[in-house]
Amino acid sequence: MLIVQRIIELSKEAKRIIVFASTVEHSKLLSSVLRYKGVNAKSVTGDTPQQDRNDIIDEFKKIAKK
Repeated sequence: MLIVQRIIELSKEAKRIIVFASTVEHSKLLSSVLRYKGVNAKSVTGDTPQQDRNDIIDEFKKIAKK
């Protein structure tokens, strides 16, 4: 999984990264694999409840301020 390796490399250099996936299934799979590899990853889709989306976005913004 070349994309996973590249994201892991980038996550060591950057505080935060946004990755877009082509499908909901791809997004969920990618975030699961990244979490397994030790990367703090979340999947946000149209099915994600609004409050969960807000929480994920707030967490993302807080990481940027550190």
